[in-house]
Amino acid sequence: MGHMDITRRVFNGIEGKNVVSWNSTLAGYVKSRRFSNDSECIITLAMTQSVFDEMPEKDVISWNAMVSSYAMGRNMEQGYALFRQMPGSSFASWNAMIYRYLDCRKIELACSFFDAVPQKNNVSHINFRVLKILSRVW
Repeated sequence: MGHMDITRRVFNGIEGKNVVSWNSTLAGYVKSRRFSNDSECIITLAMTQSVFDEMPEKDVISWNAMVSSYAMGRNMEQGYALFRQMPGSSFASWNAMIYRYLDCRKIELACSFFDAVPQKNNVSHINFRVLKILSRVW
């Protein structure tokens, strides 16, 4: 977490923070998620959630980053809860949920999400093809 400590200090020194600077810091926490045990995972998720909670303005990128953070920590329940709270979801939001359910080998839930996507795009159909292949392998 050493690099994120430095990043947070730099971020704290920024005057006139905007949604881009907040999202960049949030993304840094999400991408720094290299931990060797469950306690490190819990601490990192808590720090990521703390940044998200502090954000005065959240956009779809903020929400997607946070949903992905929980999903990458194998906490799909919390990721799904946040997904449901999103004020607006995008193709990326739906595809992220499908991908993360796939990543956790929850094929039936991934299929349910695919079926519920209001409008499917090319990525949705690629995810669906992966679903079909993985359902045969797993």
